[in-house]
Amino acid sequence: RRQGKVKRRFKAISDCVFSQRALTRIASFNTRTLTSWWRQNEMAAYLEQQRIAVCAIQEHRVVHNEEVRDLQLASSANSAGVGGLGFVLSAMASKALSRTVVVSPRIMWLQFNGAALVRTHVICVCGPTNTAETETKKAFYDQLSACTSNIPMREPLYILGDFTANLDHSKAPYPVHDVANE
Repeated sequence: RRQGKVKRRFKAISDCVFSQRALTRIASFNTRTLTSWWRQNEMAAYLEQQRIAVCAIQEHRVVHNEEVRDLQLASSANSAGVGGLGFVLSAMASKALSRTVVVSPRIMWLQFNGAALVRTHVICVCGPTNTAETETKKAFYDQLSACTSNIPMREPLYILGDFTANLDHSKAPYPVHDVANE
């Protein structure tokens, strides 16, 4: 009788997207656009093939939330289809999703229910480019800092996205750029 309770407990843990007992794959893509049905299907096929549960996407230009194959696309693009952050979630990740917050046009935050009442937080960002005004860059990092400061230290946090960073030899062993940006 006691073993039955243990098995049921482990089943509940294995149903969570983020648990200590199972590998959860997360990814991030700057998609440039997902307005064509074939691009959405191509991405969905890739995510299913790689078994990626949560994928943060930037610059997708999809105006409303959609379901592509068995994956859920959460969007934050404006009504003109400009920019847009979002997430593509597997069926299991969609079930575990407890909260979605669009902090700004450059920051989107998801909260998932996890095992043992521990929530997991995933933030998608698209940082301002190097040519943006200093105030814009500062505001972006201030918003990101404010968003992460409200998350308890014991809860896992993943920040994914396009920070538009150029790294040089002092920051990365094999950089693409010779000179780093701010």
